[in-house]
Amino acid sequence: MLDKSYEYVKLLNLFPCFENKKSDFVRYNMNHPDILKLKSRYNIDSLFSNESFFENIFAAIKWIKEIVPYKTGRYCLNDENFSGLQLLDQSIATNTRLNCSGYAKILNDLLLSQGILSKCVWGLSSDLRDTECHVFNQVYNPQTRNWMVVDPAFGFCAIDKNNNYIDVAQLRECVENQESIYCKQTEYKDYDSILTSKYMSYIPKNLFMFGTFKESGAVYNPSKNQYCYIVPCGYEVEGYSSFVFTNNIGVLY
Repeated sequence: MLDKSYEYVKLLNLFPCFENKKSDFVRYNMNHPDILKLKSRYNIDSLFSNESFFENIFAAIKWIKEIVPYKTGRYCLNDENFSGLQLLDQSIATNTRLNCSGYAKILNDLLLSQGILSKCVWGLSSDLRDTECHVFNQVYNPQTRNWMVVDPAFGFCAIDKNNNYIDVAQLRECVENQESIYCKQTEYKDYDSILTSKYMSYIPKNLFMFGTFKESGAVYNPSKNQYCYIVPCGYEVEGYSSFVFTNNIGVLY
């Protein structure tokens, strides 16, 4: 890892602990009008026609990448209040690219349209003033009955060296311990490759704390008490009374 990245890893190790209690914080908007319109307008059912849960996930990611190009930085469609449907409609109409947040919202709404539990997760640094973050999805796998990290911007699911799909807490723990994280991009191989050095130098900064919305799907409005920060135990945050703060990472499960 690069020197700067190593400093972020050390910070993760200084604040490694979260509570992990069952939580009903998040409500899923599976029947929101924008979810239903997205499903019908873009024939989303056809993307989930395979028997394999993982093949469907990869098909959805591939579809997003083909229909809307990815781009980092500010020169992309980035209305924080847009639903997945609005992001797709606007990006196609204006030929505008999307960043990781847009990709995560679209995938989130696609999955919810199929009854699959999913949450957008903002991976954040220790400084809440830092707007450079990374957004991915935490998706529930009904076959294995566990949650897993799906990163549509980079087009992969994260797995460990034993080929197990890992969740948000496990991803953070792997980075804390500087363990290899593998990039699974198809279900037909054990794994494709260890995540690139570029990604592994980038992601430690964005795993210090996490953010998610109280309502998952279609409604992405960071108004008072609708957005939740999940911060590690012992880390004090002041001056942000408009948002919910918790040490309970169970909010993401």
